[in-house]
Amino acid sequence: MILFDKKKNKLWKYLYISSFCFLMFTFACFLYNYRNLFDEGGQDYYMDGINFQTFKERYTRLYKSINNNSTDYFIFHEPYKGKYKKIEYMGKDYMALKSPSKRGSKDSLDYVISLRCRYYLSSIDGYVTFFVKDGKTIKVKLFDYYPSYSVSDYERWKNCFVVNGRRAPYDKNKEIINAFENEVLNKITPYERDYMQGYIRQYVSFFERYFLYYLAFFIILPIPLVVRFLNRKIGPEKRG
Repeated sequence: MILFDKKKNKLWKYLYISSFCFLMFTFACFLYNYRNLFDEGGQDYYMDGINFQTFKERYTRLYKSINNNSTDYFIFHEPYKGKYKKIEYMGKDYMALKSPSKRGSKDSLDYVISLRCRYYLSSIDGYVTFFVKDGKTIKVKLFDYYPSYSVSDYERWKNCFVVNGRRAPYDKNKEIINAFENEVLNKITPYERDYMQGYIRQYVSFFERYFLYYLAFFIILPIPLVVRFLNRKIGPEKRG
């Protein structure tokens, strides 16, 4: 049989070994800093040369400069029940953990002043939620996206997603990140995007989304090798 030709089997072996290495790399990403990847999601940014209070002041000036509804909120046709509601641009300061790895800690040093903000991005007709954490370097996490709607649609909530999350469409996810940078961060202060965090989160999200396909692939792939192994062990005389 052509299937069990030497060259064909070599190809299958290489394919299986490379695929196995790919799977191991996926599991490594999956397990590395598990809490950060699953508890937080989103896209991280870091800002030097600005403090927490200055960030708040500049952000306040930004949303007041474009706000047509109020100095505190914008009116939004929200996705889930289709109602119009008031969305605050900026919440009140609160204490949050520096990182998920500190979960359960009662040490005040493990907490920092934080802020939850929302902003309507006109270029993508939807708003995003992002979080700001105080520290030597200000950390901003772009978290989720909610599209706007002008007609009633009970399925519209399916278009909401966590940035870099398991349900995030790749192109739309990229569009939201770019829109947030252009319409918000670029107007406040220079920043550094954590590309590695974003790539790892996207990679793990891809694995989560297509886990069953991964599983089927690794069950089916070795079958020709197993059949050839059995052919060698049993031998043609025993089969005949």
